[in-house]
Amino acid sequence: MDAPESPVAPPEEALSAEALDALLPDFEVGSIIAHGGMGTVYRALQPRLDRTVAIKVLAETRGEGGDDFAEKFAHEAKAMAKLQHTNIVTIYDFGEAPGGRLYIVMECVDGPTLYQMLQKGPLPEPQALALASQLCDGIGYAHERGVFHRDIKPANILVSPEGVAKLTDFGLAGLRHGAESDTGGWGTPGYAAPEVMVFGAAVDHRADLYSVGAVLYESLTGRLAAEGWEAPSRLAGTDPRIDTVLQKALNANPALRFSGAAELKAAIDRIRAAPRKPGTRAATVAAAMTRTPQRTPPPAIGAAPPRRSAVPAPVSTGEVPSVPVPTPAPAPSRPVVAAGSGRRVAPRRLPVAPSPQDKTPIIVVCVAAAITAIIVLIVALSGKSDKPVKPPEERPPEERFGIPH
Repeated sequence: MDAPESPVAPPEEALSAEALDALLPDFEVGSIIAHGGMGTVYRALQPRLDRTVAIKVLAETRGEGGDDFAEKFAHEAKAMAKLQHTNIVTIYDFGEAPGGRLYIVMECVDGPTLYQMLQKGPLPEPQALALASQLCDGIGYAHERGVFHRDIKPANILVSPEGVAKLTDFGLAGLRHGAESDTGGWGTPGYAAPEVMVFGAAVDHRADLYSVGAVLYESLTGRLAAEGWEAPSRLAGTDPRIDTVLQKALNANPALRFSGAAELKAAIDRIRAAPRKPGTRAATVAAAMTRTPQRTPPPAIGAAPPRRSAVPAPVSTGEVPSVPVPTPAPAPSRPVVAAGSGRRVAPRRLPVAPSPQDKTPIIVVCVAAAITAIIVLIVALSGKSDKPVKPPEERPPEERFGIPH
């Protein structure tokens, strides 16, 4: 755990570091490094083994919780001590100090909690995915041994200087609320699955998967998923494939979530193995969401107007100016040497499209041909009638008045 620069102000009911040092002669208690609802954590030195440890003293004593509470504490401590995994804080010992104060001696991680990291803002996408994948490794290992965490949240996740995520407080949430591992009624709102918040409801390992999804969502967006779902790709410009993973992990129905930590880890690792490329549509959209538009600032009051171009504008004369169309120059020809023969081969010239000026003779010829065809047609039609036409006064009455014969 990360030792702050100044001592942490303990709650009123917590022991001071000096008072605890007097109760635990086998340790040299230095300072308080964290405290919360479960208890207070102290940094201490174990001289016999010459190692730095963290000692967590539970807020509830034997006298307050009774003998049953002390027995459950011993049972949970033994279960946690059996979990030897890179992503789980190692338990060294547990016991009861004078006055009925129950404590656990555990690995001291020289790093902040994820909660402390998120106070500075969301994490970069690669780092958030890497930590979520490691959490899946840790809880998958615990689930295989029949141990549920029950209260996964950023405050219970330590991050070492090497970037290794370590889960702490395994099983203590159920101990605090007096619940069994297969019933609800415990957990932290905002991170606990819906069934966890219902006292006596059936709960299994998939509740931990929901909590991992909630932690990943907050790591990417800086918001709690319980405050209102909005796709991280829209909210923070992340990979759209993460939306699909989170929708399944955060499903209110346990049957529709991932079946186990290994399946959730595989889905996360597939995204990590093939990250978005800068040219993809999703990356372009994400970049556009985060890009600050460049706007031209308005001119200052009293500033001189912008200088106009020195080139005079053309004066309109009512005539359409003729614009010469440049003709592309032919590419220079070079002798090409054929491979392997040593002979020079004449280069091939690419056909050049004719310019509009080259089409003028063709148009003139076509018009002349059309006029000639019309004249020929008129002459042909006029020459069909060989019989002279009589004037009207020389025609017989039958033809002049249309009288039938």
